[in-house]
Amino acid sequence: MTFEITSKEIKVTAPMHEKLAMKYAKLERFNIPMINPHVTITKDKNNVKKIEASIHLPQGQLLAVSEGEDLYAA
Repeated sequence: MTFEITSKEIKVTAPMHEKLAMKYAKLERFNIPMINPHVTITKDKNNVKKIEASIHLPQGQLLAVSEGEDLYAA
């Protein structure tokens, strides 16, 4: 599956990309056509990282948001 990652403040490394790919692979087993999967990674002034993952579906949209100081835990 292909998905787009957008990040301005944080460099996307290969382990980050692999972890996100594993998360999206878990969703593929439901056999629902995913349209334009996209991940946005941001960092605020207090060094808190935020990850927003969105997937457009034929019936609507899925959106997941997580934040924390450790990017891999978020």
